[in-house]
Amino acid sequence: MARNKYSRDYRLVEEFTADGRVKTGYEYIGDAWTFKNDISTVEGEKKIVLCLVIVSCAAFVLALLPPTGMMHKLWIALPFAFTALPLFLSAELIIRLQKIKAPMEHRYADKLNNSYPPRALATLYLSVISLIAEVIYLEVIGMQKGGDLIMTVCTAVMAICAFWLFKKRDGFLCIKEK
Repeated sequence: MARNKYSRDYRLVEEFTADGRVKTGYEYIGDAWTFKNDISTVEGEKKIVLCLVIVSCAAFVLALLPPTGMMHKLWIALPFAFTALPLFLSAELIIRLQKIKAPMEHRYADKLNNSYPPRALATLYLSVISLIAEVIYLEVIGMQKGGDLIMTVCTAVMAICAFWLFKKRDGFLCIKEK
């Protein structure tokens, strides 16, 4: 992992305060980055992906509420549980994305270009694996408790939302301003 990856994008600034002390801060001097798409399109996409991630997180939590027989099987519980990591990391990034305005700093553009697509794809893969395992469980063992169907529906909702989150990744590509 690179340390101080963006250190060349900043410079140290010192200024005197009214009481004669030196105040040290940082100033961004790197390239300005902007979204590839126009700002009105990006603002609309931001709202859509925020709604998708909220629905997906709510479906994840809702799937855990009722008692299920599925969660007693390790081959279902593990993929479902591991879905939480990329899902909530994607949610954190999308919530942070709501505050980002163009032009932006290199570190934000790099995070959007390099972190958003893999997180959305990992959420999609894990939720689809979990959904397949749940469908196999329902076919082979049958519905043991009422929560089994709720969990399967919630996992399907998560998979659909993750698909659309991944599909919307091109709306947030960042390029250097000219």
